[in-house]
Amino acid sequence: MKVVGYLHDVNNILATLGMDSSEIIKLVHPSLDGACKPNQQKYISDATLARLNSTVDPLKEEKQIRLEKLYKTWQSTNKLVESHRHVLRRMQEIQVDSYCGQLTIC
Repeated sequence: MKVVGYLHDVNNILATLGMDSSEIIKLVHPSLDGACKPNQQKYISDATLARLNSTVDPLKEEKQIRLEKLYKTWQSTNKLVESHRHVLRRMQEIQVDSYCGQLTIC
């Protein structure tokens, strides 16, 4: 069951990161490629299970780093949009009196 769980994690994380999970899984152990099929038992050594476990943790960290960067980018974009909205509101408040040539601020 642990194998299926780890393979499921690897597949989900790498799908989120836009990467191909089969290559990473083959690096852990070639027999694991395609092992995430339901109801299929797979017996592997403790060493292979440990390598699979040690593969999942850095992938989770990479996913977290990318999500944090995405969040920061979203925050920056949101601040930029709000800043532009503020400038546009100020520009709408400023009216030019075309008859007298005076600048008035409402």
